[in-house]
Amino acid sequence: MTFKNNITLESIARIPLGIGLLFFGLNGFFQWMIPPSGPEAEVKLLIALNESGYIFPIVYSILIVTSISFLSNKFMNTGLLLIAPVLVNIVLIHMFLGPKGIVPGGVLFILMLLLFYARKTAFINLIKK
Repeated sequence: MTFKNNITLESIARIPLGIGLLFFGLNGFFQWMIPPSGPEAEVKLLIALNESGYIFPIVYSILIVTSISFLSNKFMNTGLLLIAPVLVNIVLIHMFLGPKGIVPGGVLFILMLLLFYARKTAFINLIKK
């Protein structure tokens, strides 16, 4: 599939990713959606992270800031670099501790990968020797 200047691919990934990140980021602060209970190991990890008092507010803030970046199409490269470790950890936690809830995080992760691909020329210097 060929996209002219990756504009279409970028828009296809950028807008749903921005909306999804904004939804989950705001949900972290306002809690309108109750998280489903998962396996014991996953619940213990999430309780420990929550009791630290600072991890989740930082993660939710990153979700909101990057979603605004994606939806406004400003500072996209910085937003991708900020959100990548968060989405990688969300996918890994679900892969190893609670695979039942991997779909939303997996979809956001795939959209993030599509954005990285669409903007690969901006990141090529990060992986060059």
